[in-house]
Amino acid sequence: MRLRCVQELERTLATVNPAELIHCMHDIQDRLEDIAAPRTARLARRAGPDMAYLNKTLARIAGVEPEDSQTPPADKD
Repeated sequence: MRLRCVQELERTLATVNPAELIHCMHDIQDRLEDIAAPRTARLARRAGPDMAYLNKTLARIAGVEPEDSQTPPADKD
């Protein structure tokens, strides 16, 4: 029984093309992204930009310490 399983596995491995497997995986990932895109867009519109995250990211890029407070209120002129 074990020898039969090993032989079957060896036959399967002999027919596997790693480049084709990678191509298939990328194709599947692309299709999943396409399927998820409408919902992702809806969620982004509903949630709006995450200003606290944006402020922290910009502070990190600028090399300064991020402010602890949330986004400052807009000026009312």
